Amino acid sequence: MNRKERMQILKSRIAREGFSQEKMAHKMGLTRNGLIKKLTGESEFWVDEVALLTELLNLTKEEEDTIFFGR
Repeated sequence: MNRKERMQILKSRIAREGFSQEKMAHKMGLTRNGLIKKLTGESEFWVDEVALLTELLNLTKEEEDTIFFGR
């Protein structure tokens, strides 16, 4: 699975959990544009951002590994 496909899964999960991109960005301390850059691969997620998303989206360790690390 390539990065684009993994980020599509993440975008879908954000929406499914009831967050808009703007609301998720705010929770992460980012602007909406900052989050979009991360979702499009223009910028990378920091470790603390991965941890926060994992918590907010109730991701399993397997989902976290698949989405963020391509494992």
